[in-house]
Amino acid sequence: MISLAPRLSEKTYKLAQTDNTYVFDVPASANKQQVKAAVESRFKVAVVKINTQLKSGKTKRSVRKRSQPVIGTEKAVKRAYVRLKSGDKIPMFEEGA
Repeated sequence: MISLAPRLSEKTYKLAQTDNTYVFDVPASANKQQVKAAVESRFKVAVVKINTQLKSGKTKRSVRKRSQPVIGTEKAVKRAYVRLKSGDKIPMFEEGA
């Protein structure tokens, strides 16, 4: 079983209300079949379609007083856009939850 972290923002609330699509952050090694199985077992809903997006981590630079610049990298994130069968809902994405 993979871990699912819901992506809660204004954009994801709008997607949930208009397209019945929910967004989750998933491990980069997870494939669509694993995501589908995890969503269906955890929330007891029927998944129609899944799209995934892999966002690579950006390089960031910060400068401290009297020292060399510090260069770091953001963590890479994989997002899964999960479309559910009409009528199914995930309560945590409801506005005000």
